[in-house]
Amino acid sequence: MLKDDYLENLDRLLTSLPYNERRDIMYDYEEHFKEELKEGTSEEDVITALGSPEKIALQYVAAIVPVVSQSNQNTEASHIDKPKPTQTRIQGNSIGEIVALSIVALILNSIFIGFYIAAWGILIGFTVAGIGLVFGGFALLISSLIATPVAFLSAPVILYQYPILLFAISIILICIGGLMLIIMYFLIRFTCIYTYKYVKWLIKLIRGF
Repeated sequence: MLKDDYLENLDRLLTSLPYNERRDIMYDYEEHFKEELKEGTSEEDVITALGSPEKIALQYVAAIVPVVSQSNQNTEASHIDKPKPTQTRIQGNSIGEIVALSIVALILNSIFIGFYIAAWGILIGFTVAGIGLVFGGFALLISSLIATPVAFLSAPVILYQYPILLFAISIILICIGGLMLIIMYFLIRFTCIYTYKYVKWLIKLIRGF
């Protein structure tokens, strides 16, 4: 388990706490990780020192006890002995740092945006080609079965004299097109996932979290 998984599990286990309380706790632990990593401590060692997310969450949840109010006798939650990582809370990046990081991000994105658009063009092009091969293959398959040329196909007429050959070609085209579509599906999915992660990382970098 690494930092991101650890913090996600901890946040999920603290859902029973009020939002503001949970937000402060998560901020403290994120800052603790940042400080330890700056000092050269590995994520695994930080996690080992902190203990499991379940143990930490249990300590926070157990620290909430009912307190009877003297004024209205209503039960309220009182937080006692909350375990917090020992580090100095620091604020996010200053305005100057945010501007500088934004400029750097803009320059980098300007450099790579062309490659990114070109990559999407290639993915879309191969996807369209795969669809074309599949539909063309099915059309040839129908032609081989009825031994009659399909109007929108330009296959040599001589092929229609050999329906078995035409049938084999149609199957090959369908298989190639289907394989292309499967590959394009995974490549597009991969691209979308890492585009989302990159944008999320860029926002965190600029905001200073």
